[in-house]
Amino acid sequence: MTVVVAPSWTDGELLSAAKLNQLTDAVNAIKGASMAPTAIFVETGDDKTYYMRHRYRYLHVTWYNTGSPTFTVNVNGNNELVDTTARTSAYTSTIDLDGITAPPDAGEWYSILVTCSGETAYRLIELRESDAASSTGTGSYTSPPTWGATDVVDATDLNTLRDSVASLQAATESPSCTWLRATDSQYYRLRRRQQYLNVNYVATNSPSVQMFVNGTLAVATDTTEYPSGTTKTIDLDAVSGGPAVGEFYDLEFRRNSGNVMVGFIVETIAPSATYAPTWSEGDTLPNDTEIDKYATVLNAAYAIIGAVGWQFATIDAQVGQHPQWAFYKTKRYLHYRRNGSTSALLIDPAGVEDDISLSGTGDAFGTYDLDSIGWLTPGGLLLGYEFDAIWLDDEAG
Repeated sequence: MTVVVAPSWTDGELLSAAKLNQLTDAVNAIKGASMAPTAIFVETGDDKTYYMRHRYRYLHVTWYNTGSPTFTVNVNGNNELVDTTARTSAYTSTIDLDGITAPPDAGEWYSILVTCSGETAYRLIELRESDAASSTGTGSYTSPPTWGATDVVDATDLNTLRDSVASLQAATESPSCTWLRATDSQYYRLRRRQQYLNVNYVATNSPSVQMFVNGTLAVATDTTEYPSGTTKTIDLDAVSGGPAVGEFYDLEFRRNSGNVMVGFIVETIAPSATYAPTWSEGDTLPNDTEIDKYATVLNAAYAIIGAVGWQFATIDAQVGQHPQWAFYKTKRYLHYRRNGSTSALLIDPAGVEDDISLSGTGDAFGTYDLDSIGWLTPGGLLLGYEFDAIWLDDEAG
């Protein structure tokens, strides 16, 4: 787990550049975490199994259904939620994982089987683990101080800066970001971080493709063939009813006809030029312009990531479906399930490097160190084939 720690100060302490630079490193690490790709949840309208590596206490489940439904969430082999009310708009229920029949230990993999019967319409929108008891909980953020030109930079305000860094600690751990490369219509769930959403896909055989954000048409019907792929850019600020920064939202990729394959899904924007300052011994303080950059960076990061740690579950694509995945290298370790005789493959999207074969794991998760791939740079795109489920984090075990 990422640990971002800022130093403490005492009254009368001299402001050394070394200690201020420790604060700078912590603040800039938080900025970096806020720029990481957002997590992507694969929604479904079928009975499906998902997996989570346990980190947070609460599991938030969001769905809708109509008719006379029985909606069930089974965690580690036990029914922990059974709901027979028709939820005709998105509805969220929360499971306290500390209080279930077989609670997972920290870092333990656990299964989530979600089923719905008797429905006329149904969609599982979200399985999100978080450290907030409410699905809309915002956590507790300590607002950082700012300084005027003649203000004294004292221990009280510097320690408030330290507390501001600490209040973002859980949210600094960016969630696993992987996704199934859909070959048909598919809903994805994301949490907005940046302004532009880029969706890449291949389309052949008289295709017709549309995209919707929160139900609003964001990419008009496109019937062009793209055998080598194309990327559509959606300005989330321009979508009516679209998400604000920090909000969860739905992307619907709709295939009306033809053959399609989703390539990558990623939000982008030019990063802010403001970073926490670097100090040298002998710099004159107070310099309110420089020291106020701490607050600017922290407040911008808080708007993006909030103060609550969270993560989405990863779907089990099931043996026999020949699933194809994609992910960016935002973490060191790839954890994966492959329950079948055919090896899973990691594939260079440029088609230059040799495929990497990973053997089956049965019903367990295996681990692969992505740092062992010499040509894969941090943030680089990688494709996966025949994995049942994949997950990224920085813990090997």
